[in-house]
Amino acid sequence: MVGSPGPIEVYAPDDNSGTYDTFRQLVLEAQPLVSSAKRFVDSIELSDNVATELGAIGLVGLAYVRSASAVAISERGSLPTLPSPFTVANESYPLSRRLYLYTLPHPRTPLVTDLVNFAQSPEGQQVVRESGYVDLSIAGWSPGPCDARCLPAYAAATLQAKRLTVDFRFLPGTEELDSLASRNLDRLVAFLRARPGAQLLLLGFADDLANSLARANQVAGELERRGVRPAVVKGFGAAMPVSSRNDAQGRQRNRRVEAWIRDATRERGP
Repeated sequence: MVGSPGPIEVYAPDDNSGTYDTFRQLVLEAQPLVSSAKRFVDSIELSDNVATELGAIGLVGLAYVRSASAVAISERGSLPTLPSPFTVANESYPLSRRLYLYTLPHPRTPLVTDLVNFAQSPEGQQVVRESGYVDLSIAGWSPGPCDARCLPAYAAATLQAKRLTVDFRFLPGTEELDSLASRNLDRLVAFLRARPGAQLLLLGFADDLANSLARANQVAGELERRGVRPAVVKGFGAAMPVSSRNDAQGRQRNRRVEAWIRDATRERGP
């Protein structure tokens, strides 16, 4: 879509917004927000103003995009990515953020444990989804043809496969799965058990080929201990980055293992 040239009106949440705080840390860093920006307490009001006013641009959470048009963004060295439940769930969208629940090692009341357990359960994640936010449930997505970064070996490995809404990531400087990845192992096992005969593909990415394969094998080993044996485990080195390679945080995001699924009946043909 091509717009008309003219002044840009910047709309942003107020300083109490978690969305704005994330944007300030990840994008603005030490730079101040433009002084002419109009600040909003209500994300719905902000989004609706952007949708109706020529030359307006704003910042809201994905649940509040409504009738406005979301914009694809990128970090240096990666392709622009649109925000969607899929790109936020697998954290390929640069401004994806996690929501953490913190408790004492031994909560003083069982209600705390009950709340955390419910939040992470399928029932709790359904509430998240129905509220317009991105839940942690695993689903398949058909990505279509590979983009310009796509390696021939990667295209061949994922032929007729669907990518799952889960990427496994690791604690900084290690090959140990982070907290979200550890919980996603059990979610993935439950997902696969409901699809007998489906084939799981694990595709690793890291700073080099050996490291990427080691990370894919790490995930495969954890799944095998849970009774699931992946059909394909491959490493693709530093190819197809989702973030900048020029800083430690970007390289950390690029170190990941994608999960794909292929219906085994497709390979037998008609």
